[in-house]
Amino acid sequence: MAHLSLANMYTQQSGYRQAVEHLTITLDTARRTGWPEAQSAALGALGTAYRLLGQPQRAADQLAEALVLDRRLDRR
Repeated sequence: MAHLSLANMYTQQSGYRQAVEHLTITLDTARRTGWPEAQSAALGALGTAYRLLGQPQRAADQLAEALVLDRRLDRR
């Protein structure tokens, strides 16, 4: 989860592209290890980063995927 923390730091400093890099690593690791909660967190944060980068469709795609995972986990 170190990459998620780095991504949060970059987001707070408006370093959205760097945040996306770290969030992508987080998402890949979470998928590879079968950790759906971390996948959802990474997808939600990617959605925010893409929105802030002016990429609303990519943001919506990431957020929709996070929502599917959250529903499977019975989180609303």
